[in-house]
Amino acid sequence: MKSSTWDDAVLAGHRSSIKEESARGAFDVLVDAAIEMPTYATEPAWQGQVRIFTYVDPMSGERPFAFIVNQKDLLFYVRAKGVELVSGGFVALEHEFDTALENKRGEWTVRIASTEDAQRLNSFLFSHPTAAAAHDGGIPDGITREDVLGAIKRLDAGETHQFSDSVKYDLVYGGRRYAPKAVIGLAAERLAGRKLGPYDFKGGEESKCFRILRKLKFQIEPKVAVMDQIEGESFNTSNRRVARAFTQYWKNTTLDWHESDELEHSASNQFRERGVRHGDNIFIVTVIDGNMHLGGVLIVDKLVGKRAAQKKYGKDVWDASDHVFDHQARPFYKDLVVPPNVVAALRFVGNKELVFKTPRQLDTQTLRGVRELTPESAELLNDILKSARQQELTIVSLFPNELESGGTYTEGARKQVVVNAFERDPKARKACLDHHGYDCAVCNFNFEARYGDRGKDFIHVHHLKPMSLTDGEYELSPVTDLRPVCPNCHAMLHRGEKVLSIEELRDILNETAERP
Repeated sequence: MKSSTWDDAVLAGHRSSIKEESARGAFDVLVDAAIEMPTYATEPAWQGQVRIFTYVDPMSGERPFAFIVNQKDLLFYVRAKGVELVSGGFVALEHEFDTALENKRGEWTVRIASTEDAQRLNSFLFSHPTAAAAHDGGIPDGITREDVLGAIKRLDAGETHQFSDSVKYDLVYGGRRYAPKAVIGLAAERLAGRKLGPYDFKGGEESKCFRILRKLKFQIEPKVAVMDQIEGESFNTSNRRVARAFTQYWKNTTLDWHESDELEHSASNQFRERGVRHGDNIFIVTVIDGNMHLGGVLIVDKLVGKRAAQKKYGKDVWDASDHVFDHQARPFYKDLVVPPNVVAALRFVGNKELVFKTPRQLDTQTLRGVRELTPESAELLNDILKSARQQELTIVSLFPNELESGGTYTEGARKQVVVNAFERDPKARKACLDHHGYDCAVCNFNFEARYGDRGKDFIHVHHLKPMSLTDGEYELSPVTDLRPVCPNCHAMLHRGEKVLSIEELRDILNETAERP
């Protein structure tokens, strides 16, 4: 079947890139069969500069099969998850196709250059029974209690599998809860010759999976209902569900309008519709010049209506039906660009991918609204935020505090005004820069001269007398005690145990410049 993001224009482009008529025929055979196949959501796509066609298991989100479109043939991949689906494994494929090779990742590749090759591959992969298909319900008979206990032990040890968390029921053993299908999928390996996957059998009250577990005296319980915190209602945390993650698109103007460097509130007409609940993560995103920008993340503490939001913020509140609040303010970023390779790896529930105008340029519409991320993709965005936060903390540890107020300043009591990576503009900073300008006092670098309007008014301000060397209060003037320095020179001034003077670092810079 076609995926929800199927693009006929991409398909036509893939086909027209094939120069050999026989390979074009093979392409048509594989695509036609894929469209008719109910098991997988299939689509033409780009992977960097490579034209690909993918097969996705809607249940697990896994991509067991794919092929690359070349000018003279198609390179079909049977990935590691796909290997588990084929009876006879690599030996059978190698026997069937002379061009079959196995790579270091445990994947197969096979060259398909004609309609006959394509028809034979379709028959072999998608009509050939799997090792478990001969068994009733996909589960082999003869699973023992020891098999199930062994599966539970393997899950406790962190063994990977293809199953998602259970939705309605848990197997309860030893005070812990397990997804029943995941347990049976591992327990069946002794008899089936491989781990079963979500595509092999069904769960639920009337399923063979549940009948086996109950016959073997294992306890299956419904998940306890959880009260959602809506309009300020109390939230039952006795059995909290697994948190979900969403992206919410902010317009560029909204991002600019948000003047604070903290994030604690957002609004939309889609939060309830999408199932957002207490404890879920909402990543604020936008697209600028084809790049994905990450504003930050909210961890939902309350989901309320507009009236309740107005009580907190007054009448000047977003005109939306659903408002979410975090229990604490979290860092907010305006210039945090997500690397293109991370963007390309993001996936949404239902295996929906982002749409690109070019291999490296996002379509502006692709992130609109509120969309649910897969757990793996949420981790990728969390890693970006952790990295940004670590970079801020590194700057804080390297650079002394910026100073507030105008004229002459009283310093003392080690008051800490945290400097962040985006250099906000306290009054002391302005007084310094009004006098000294925006050229780095060490290397003379000027951000506006190098980057144009984007670099205008950007520079760090360096405190000539480190706070750690002061004792008690003293008088400070921005003109005599502060200097503009670029981030690189600022880091070098503070690197190591001794803070260098402007002159000392300038001497080092001049020495290295004179080397042949």
